[in-house]
Amino acid sequence: MRLISLVLIGVLLVVGALQAEISFQATVDKLNAAYEDKIHLQLEVKVSDPAVKTTPIPPPSILGLQIGGSGSSVERQGDLTVRKYTYELVPARSGSITIPAFRVEFQNGAVVDTLTSESITVDIAQPKPVKAAGSSVLRALGYGLMLIAAALVAILWLKRRKPPVEPSTPDWREEYRQRFADVRKFAERQDFRTFSTEAMRLIVAIIERTFEARLSGFTSADLLRWLSEKNIDKETLALYKDLFDFCEGVKFSTGKVDVQEGMQATNRAEKIVELLLK
Repeated sequence: MRLISLVLIGVLLVVGALQAEISFQATVDKLNAAYEDKIHLQLEVKVSDPAVKTTPIPPPSILGLQIGGSGSSVERQGDLTVRKYTYELVPARSGSITIPAFRVEFQNGAVVDTLTSESITVDIAQPKPVKAAGSSVLRALGYGLMLIAAALVAILWLKRRKPPVEPSTPDWREEYRQRFADVRKFAERQDFRTFSTEAMRLIVAIIERTFEARLSGFTSADLLRWLSEKNIDKETLALYKDLFDFCEGVKFSTGKVDVQEGMQATNRAEKIVELLLK
């Protein structure tokens, strides 16, 4: 999506003694939209200290726009952690519509504060007029019925000549790819404990399906030994080992999981899933 650069507010704050740099901007992908279009609003928060938690406050009601889907993501840009919150806005009327200010709450230790954007004005065009029915409607309807009848006759004739086609079965690989996409959302919310548990469970399930094996009761060490017997190359085995070590470490630790290590483990899990589902 090509976003129109509308930096509504950029704020640098000093949080406690850590002097964490925080910036907040809101953008939309278009300022002029057709009535049938959807407008994508993005809130972007950049923090220099990954320990600073940011949470978007539920958006205010917008007269003339309905809030559809929403999403979030986390990525690293150099020394900064970038968190993006997106909203899909659907026009409910035409004319000039103001998107009110949005707020995001940030917390570092016991310090809690908010950043606020400025409002954005978008212009929505009139809906396309519906063409009035003319005097040729009945004639067109008659032609349409004739075409439908001809098509039905052709279909019946083809069915008599061709054997029935067996319905295609869903690709189980796509199902597992979608399941991993759901598991990855835990990592995007920095809930690496839940992510490590669900990722391990899913990867073991894919291995069982791929190799037609039963691996229940296997420890991580048992699973690595079993995989090494399947002629898997050393580089791929190293991916498995690094991911298993991370998941075991998270399972038995009580401290906070490092965000960068968590995202690295997430990328390893994604590579393993893609290799298994080729």
